[in-house]
Amino acid sequence: MLVGLNNTPHNKQSKPGNKPNFGNAAFLSTINNGVTRGFQFLQENPAIEISAIDATTMIIPRTTCDYQQNPVYGLETLARESLAAIPNPFLPGIISWWMLKNSGHKGLYANSTTLNSLHEAWKVAEKSNPAASKRDKIQKYWETIIEKITAVVGKDDKVKLDPNSESYKQFIKSITDTTYKGYEIGNNKSHKAFLNSTYDAGKLFIDSTGASERLTVGKIGKTGEEFGTSIRMLLRDGAEAVHQVFKEPDAEGTIKKLSKLSYKRAAYGIIPSIVLGASLQKIITGVSKLITGKEGFTGYKDFTKENNNNGKKEKETGLLGKKIVAIAGMAGMVLLTTGAIGKKDILSVQGIKSFAKNFEIKDKYAHIDILRVIYGSVLIGRFSQARDEAELKTSTIRDYSGFMNWLVLGPFVAKGAATMFAPDLLNGTINKKDGVFKMIKSWLSDVSLKAPDEAVAWAKKLPGKEEITKGKWNGFRALGLSWSLFAIGIGMPLFLNKYIIDKAGKKHSYKPETKQSNSFGSFIQKNPPSLLTTAMKKSGIQLPGLNVS
Repeated sequence: MLVGLNNTPHNKQSKPGNKPNFGNAAFLSTINNGVTRGFQFLQENPAIEISAIDATTMIIPRTTCDYQQNPVYGLETLARESLAAIPNPFLPGIISWWMLKNSGHKGLYANSTTLNSLHEAWKVAEKSNPAASKRDKIQKYWETIIEKITAVVGKDDKVKLDPNSESYKQFIKSITDTTYKGYEIGNNKSHKAFLNSTYDAGKLFIDSTGASERLTVGKIGKTGEEFGTSIRMLLRDGAEAVHQVFKEPDAEGTIKKLSKLSYKRAAYGIIPSIVLGASLQKIITGVSKLITGKEGFTGYKDFTKENNNNGKKEKETGLLGKKIVAIAGMAGMVLLTTGAIGKKDILSVQGIKSFAKNFEIKDKYAHIDILRVIYGSVLIGRFSQARDEAELKTSTIRDYSGFMNWLVLGPFVAKGAATMFAPDLLNGTINKKDGVFKMIKSWLSDVSLKAPDEAVAWAKKLPGKEEITKGKWNGFRALGLSWSLFAIGIGMPLFLNKYIIDKAGKKHSYKPETKQSNSFGSFIQKNPPSLLTTAMKKSGIQLPGLNVS
């Protein structure tokens, strides 16, 4: 489908006579626009999105449920769920950012494949007219790149921009002006304005075409390779490369250096994150022991009298073997979802290099494959540190479900609802030719709910149904978040506490206390002195309801 920006039905406004026929349309419009802007804000600020969604659907509800089970268990849950966000997803991005800054290329996240392709486009621009001004070269550079873009609207309509349209020229002018103007090195305010301009150009592309922000850039020149990216990342990387790389006398040497740095950023960002992630549970259980003076699983309602904390019992009860099975299963799931299993040449040198490219850090935060590896290591650490069979069962059910929900199935509830009630709000198509299994796999991997900006652009294409369309999209997103909150955040811990932990607790030889205290201070007071109570006594610290004597 050949389209010109702004000259498509996507920008038609609803006529007064075509407004939806329902009461209080202005109120619905206000609600729709407010909710949509909220989702757009989260899309534009990934750190806030990750933190907000994790806190509201996982950290707070799980901590609340487990605190009712046992105060110390609740604190363990708070630490377990919140500390995992340090290595996953923030630490790789922080390390990568620091390495780029020290190399003198702050903000240039383009990986080796992207840089090589962009350089090919720059060489085309230089060869087309060696005497051209810098601005004209930049314009030719962008025209060469945009010519290779293939984006998708809806199910399968491929977008190729019409170079003869007036709006296409406006789009090229916008990104050319931004790139030509550049920014002042070392001036954060100037750099932020520059990045915002590339972001606005990307928003213009989406808003005008209704295309998915994800796109494919075809092969450019002799050494360029086809690669997938987003319109915003492409415009950002393309503009940064001109400003930081192509103006240098030895651009090819700089690209080689940055390509090597890209692999180093991945290694130095991911490996420490894996180590930290795998160590978190050991740290948490160690702190629990320091606080309580007990080694047992804290999930029991009266875990202080738990007697099954003898490390020698691990082999006797078969716990070690069960841990190995849980760990092997998670490792296999990580390898499968990152594409290592089933890749024919994975054991060859070229295959390893190709696979390693999947883990280059292309943005401020870790992408999905990196998340799978690091989060997998976090979960493996939890399995390895399980203090008894009940904790291992709890962790296995909870964490396998969480991994599948967030990193394999994705927002399948929202996507499923859209598939049934509004398929026009989906991107991609389902492969129906190769059987049910591959059809399901295709739906999970090839189909996605439109992003906020995409949904807004698509709604503009439907005169008279714009507000209803945005309302449906907002509803699908809310439904997906509700699933995560009530099923994974609340339902899962309640189920595990009642049917796994409490059931296991009834088998213990001790008799539970008649009254379970909810005071952390009184909990400490009831138990033999630990390092914490000793330290509190020496320092004179008092907790409400606790008299340390």
